[in-house]
Amino acid sequence: MDGALVHRIQAGDCHILRNGKWAMALQVWKGDFRDLWDAVLQKWAPHCRYYYLICGDVVESNDIKRKYFTWDYVTQIAFSRQTPEEVRKVFEPYADHRFTTFDEWSNSPLDNRYTYWHQPELKQLLLKLVPEPDLAMPDFLNQFSQEMHLSGLRMCYSTYINICPVHYVKRREPFYTIPALEQMWEQESRI
Repeated sequence: MDGALVHRIQAGDCHILRNGKWAMALQVWKGDFRDLWDAVLQKWAPHCRYYYLICGDVVESNDIKRKYFTWDYVTQIAFSRQTPEEVRKVFEPYADHRFTTFDEWSNSPLDNRYTYWHQPELKQLLLKLVPEPDLAMPDFLNQFSQEMHLSGLRMCYSTYINICPVHYVKRREPFYTIPALEQMWEQESRI
């Protein structure tokens, strides 16, 4: 996600995903620091590149060839004490990344989970809750959302399930500048 790190980078931030590839998940807060990463790499490691998958309100990746991120959807789930057991059982076994936050509304911890899916696998999982196999995926996800809302899931305070398609986009050229970093580069080039 974009923004400032909430905690130090630790060994536990790296995970092996279900597809056998490694990923590092960082919990951050606000802001867009991708341009800073671009500037740092351009200056100190121009031979390197990075691929990202941002899971926020919109899920986005710059891996347009899908070499490292191949998924079609990301589920973002927060389980609270009020989460219905049938919903919890369906999603409980799946979580590529987990972290706990504290919910101000219910004054209790939330178990946040992010899971990455290819379309056929996700549909198979969701069919356990919404048996509509003939619907096209966008219509199916709309039906799933309506069913979950009608089941009272939204009434469970902090329990939520967001299913977001992954948008693969080519990154624009960086425009972010940091005056102190620019001055440092100028001084270094004079030496």
